[in-house]
Amino acid sequence: MKRSMKLLVCLLMAVLCAGALAGCRFSKSEVRLKGESSLKKYAKENCPDCTFMRFEKEEDKHIAYFVDDKCGFEFSVSSEVTTVHFDGAKAGYDEKTVNGWGLAYYNFVLDIVKDETDRICKEYDMSFEREKYAPTLVLIRLKSDRPYEGLKEGLIQLGELIRKADVYEKYTDFDLRVEPASGKSGTFFAFYRFKDGKTGEREMWQAYRFMDFAEKQLGVKCSYERTQEMATKDIPGITKLKNYSEKTGSIKKKVYYFTTEKGEKKFIADYQESLHTYYIGDGE
Repeated sequence: MKRSMKLLVCLLMAVLCAGALAGCRFSKSEVRLKGESSLKKYAKENCPDCTFMRFEKEEDKHIAYFVDDKCGFEFSVSSEVTTVHFDGAKAGYDEKTVNGWGLAYYNFVLDIVKDETDRICKEYDMSFEREKYAPTLVLIRLKSDRPYEGLKEGLIQLGELIRKADVYEKYTDFDLRVEPASGKSGTFFAFYRFKDGKTGEREMWQAYRFMDFAEKQLGVKCSYERTQEMATKDIPGITKLKNYSEKTGSIKKKVYYFTTEKGEKKFIADYQESLHTYYIGDGE
């Protein structure tokens, strides 16, 4: 029985691998790139309203250029030859369509506010470099050695400035984050949320994140009050859950207390009942 299962798994893996490599070509010249009409169609389906400008061919790349109708900036959509790897080794070549609208819009927004952002960053001893690729979740990674309280007003000014420039409202769920000037990327200690204009130190970022979870789960606005850390088994009502395990009962968890827009006192625990669902109970 075990041998049969192993053979079945190996067979399935072989089928999946074959499917993944089915579109590969052994040489770059065999890869069929999208032409002008195909790139126009792609832009129509995947970008905001835009006007086609020109089509160019480069080695291993076809590029169509467009102008965004609302904002007037130019961007490209390209069909490129890309290398396919399998298990760490080069397996061949395939076509890849690259949408340049996101990065072009990012630069457009930052260009609009450049003079003011330069002034604010200088006043509050902050600096940043633009992303090389379209950002996800973190719009700007600021660097500074000032403590949060010395940066708070500057973060609010930067955030409000960019929120107004974001005419497509693409950055609603993004953050500004501040990292130590000499620290590793990703070790932020302060933030600003475009979603609601809230700012704070890292611990508050996590609290507001759990308010987002609570609002999504309950369908009402929630106002954060405080955080308490406790053993899992001590979280009110949690031992009654079907998936509660005594083995993890002593593990410390963060519990975030809040009030709903209806005036209900509740808490949300860093404990998943099921995927993307957090345990919410009645507070004090």
